[in-house]
Amino acid sequence: MQYQIGDFSKISRLSIKTLRYYHEIGLLSPTHIDQHSGYRYYDEGCLEKARVINMLKNLEFSLESIKEILSCCSEDSNILPYMEQKLCEIKQKIIHYTEMEEKINSFIKLESKVHTYTSSNIVIKEVPEICFTSVRYKGRYNDINQYINYLFKTYGNITAGSPFSLYYDNDSVDNEADIEVCMPVSAGFPDSGIVRKILEGGKVISVIHKGSYESIYKTYKEVVDYVNTNRYRIIYPIREIYLKGSGIILKSDPSKFITEIQCLFTEK
Repeated sequence: MQYQIGDFSKISRLSIKTLRYYHEIGLLSPTHIDQHSGYRYYDEGCLEKARVINMLKNLEFSLESIKEILSCCSEDSNILPYMEQKLCEIKQKIIHYTEMEEKINSFIKLESKVHTYTSSNIVIKEVPEICFTSVRYKGRYNDINQYINYLFKTYGNITAGSPFSLYYDNDSVDNEADIEVCMPVSAGFPDSGIVRKILEGGKVISVIHKGSYESIYKTYKEVVDYVNTNRYRIIYPIREIYLKGSGIILKSDPSKFITEIQCLFTEK
């Protein structure tokens, strides 16, 4: 039986616009076109093709692949290589989206913490050891954020805390500061490609700085004064933990930054 394009559209669940496009690209051609009226007519064979096209589209095959399958496959067994390739693509997408999900969850976890820190007020406290991955470089202090972004993009699916920096210089350096930018990671995550390090725990001098990094020198002055007053000696590197810093995606208000300075120490 022959069907005009309108009736065929209803039966095949393909719009008239889509049928015309499929005809244009040679995917599904009408069996007959009336020379006088220009009406397109489709038969039962076209209906079967439309069914196959719809099924393969639902499996996210491209129109190009569907056209190839229709032209060279006469039974299900011929389609196996295409299905195997599609399955491989789907598995790769699953891996990709799983990694994206883990990174997004990590981002949400980091940004959803409620910070109740108060400025200043130096305390001495015990901190645990931290498993981390890092990038160490010699350069400017202002470059730290770009390395934090790199670490988050690379290892965001296994982050386990706020990023931090280790300062190895015992004095201020302009453009050749020795800095290690670090991201805490889950110790048990199975990935041999990640170099994990352990930052030792212990008793530290800790102080919270609220505000921009440009004003953090004032908080460091408090640390130095406290160390000298109590006759302590700082054990390098100094730790700078970014409890709330510049956003990974959107820029944050520097006045709302929260940074914790930690220094291992001994008595002189």
